[in-house]
Amino acid sequence: MSYTLVIQDWLRVAGASTVVALQPESDMLDISMFQDLSFYIEVSEVTNTLLKIQTAPIKEEAYFMAGDLVSVVASTGLPTPTKVRWETATVPPARWLRWRATNNTAAAWNITFRITASLNPGGSIMRPMAPSPMNGGMMAPPSAARR
Repeated sequence: MSYTLVIQDWLRVAGASTVVALQPESDMLDISMFQDLSFYIEVSEVTNTLLKIQTAPIKEEAYFMAGDLVSVVASTGLPTPTKVRWETATVPPARWLRWRATNNTAAAWNITFRITASLNPGGSIMRPMAPSPMNGGMMAPPSAARR
């Protein structure tokens, strides 16, 4: 079973050639329970924009800079689906997820976009735990097992 989340609802960001727009820290998504991700990037208006979806183990800029899951020179039209599988990703998904927008040329840029993701949980989140005293479950007394 996968979960569908809106990573960023419709938003317009713009800037001069040296401006970088980042998703606010409070809106970053904790994806530590998930292993396989599919992103759907919808764009309604764009000029000279490079849009990245980045991941990092902690919320520090240096870690995000090395963790580009997806880099898209944005264009309008149908949503752009992009799959990231934990097993085969060049940069596997880490704990935190954010978007980053900047120019793809030496000119002013703008983009109006929305990002939706389909997230598949890791194997352990889907398997029910066997009852044991360690996880609050009750085990049958040894005498009941012999009957």
